[in-house]
Amino acid sequence: MKKGNILVIITLTIFIFVLMFNNSCRKPDKPKAIISVQDSAGYAVEGAKIKIFINKNNNYIDPVNKVSEYVDYSDASGQLEYESEFEGIRDVYVEKAADSVAYFKLRKGEGFIRLEKDKVDQAQPIKIR
Repeated sequence: MKKGNILVIITLTIFIFVLMFNNSCRKPDKPKAIISVQDSAGYAVEGAKIKIFINKNNNYIDPVNKVSEYVDYSDASGQLEYESEFEGIRDVYVEKAADSVAYFKLRKGEGFIRLEKDKVDQAQPIKIR
């Protein structure tokens, strides 16, 4: 074999190994979702209680730590960023207690999020009434 052919084969081999190891070692990003809460007029709702859970057969959203639900509150922009170790569909229940004369009763809403690795789900805003 000629010296030039050997150099080409070695260069291609190194290039293929670099491509294989560079792509195969990347750990996928955790599934994320951004949950938005709006009132019936379309305005963001701050301080809404957001409960994320799986309702089917009493499964856990975190089977390792035996956590059945996640509860947090929306921020000033009416959003909550949720990150999980596990993929799947989660049910979302939102409620906001009475906070003024205009809203003198408990307001509620429901929805769902779809969690997939390397993706951020920005589901439809959950409307509370």
